[in-house]
Amino acid sequence: MSTKQTCAEDPFGDPDGDVILRSCDGIDFRLQTVILVTKSPIFNALFDLPQDHAVGRRNGIPFFCVAEPASVLRHLLQSCYPLHIPGRTTINNIHEILELLVAADKYDLSGVDTVARFAIAESTLMFSHPFDIYVIATQCGWEAEASSAARRTFAIGSSLEAPYSQIIQPIPRDDRDRLRIDFSTCVEAAIEAMETLVWPHFCSNLTGCHGCKSISVTVVMVQSPFTSATRRPDSFWEYYLRDVQESLKKRPCGSTALDKNIIDQALRRRTECSICCKKSGEAAADEHLRAMGKWLQAQIDRNISEIQLMSERAVPGFKRRKLLMIHPNTARGV
Repeated sequence: MSTKQTCAEDPFGDPDGDVILRSCDGIDFRLQTVILVTKSPIFNALFDLPQDHAVGRRNGIPFFCVAEPASVLRHLLQSCYPLHIPGRTTINNIHEILELLVAADKYDLSGVDTVARFAIAESTLMFSHPFDIYVIATQCGWEAEASSAARRTFAIGSSLEAPYSQIIQPIPRDDRDRLRIDFSTCVEAAIEAMETLVWPHFCSNLTGCHGCKSISVTVVMVQSPFTSATRRPDSFWEYYLRDVQESLKKRPCGSTALDKNIIDQALRRRTECSICCKKSGEAAADEHLRAMGKWLQAQIDRNISEIQLMSERAVPGFKRRKLLMIHPNTARGV
């Protein structure tokens, strides 16, 4: 029968350790006070107290109980033992990221931001919880993470009317305002990309239908390496372009150009014109439309990537805020 692990793995099972920190879930971290006191004034004050202040002893070593679970304490202590941690830092739980940063504030430990930022970069949290990462990043002053999280939030079409974080409430007003400004900036850049495009010659497959005479829209298309010409898009392509442009107002990112619903709707509209149907088969039309969509996706993303968001700009006189606003439904206690 296996016994439940009660001791942390190396380097947190230091045989030369003279103190034990016991996590709230019963895992003991045997450590050297000389390392901890140089990193945290809180630990320094704790270990300055008489030894009978300890909760108890294990094999003669005094131990102190802390409120953090082992998963958080392990990452917290990485900032104290940076040269002894093999491999990569992995955290795939958004609540643990916040708890880690809250604990860093609690123990006044520097260097934890680096651990947290690395963990975010190595995880899928930027894709699964972009808005939560945005809120954390803005409160910590991480411009790069805030920008990436903002762009990802826009890409998945999150509502900005009443943004909700799973872990932090209330969301600071200036963070909400900055996100809305960035959203509007991305929408403008995405739509500008569509309005100023010179389409590649392969898109000519989507023009020239004599049955689509009610079309009022024109596109500029490459004719040769040195010339371009104005062409009239087939009606189903025009509808596609209008639908994409309208959707970009809610989801400003290149992947909107490949939205399955938009493409399927355009192909259904194509069947309304008998001449369009005669020009090419359904499979060929689908292939042409998707090839055009992939090209359009790249143009939109490029235009958006070239703008600077407010979230990327360092705020003059910024001071890192203490992350103490844990949503009551998800807090595990600190």
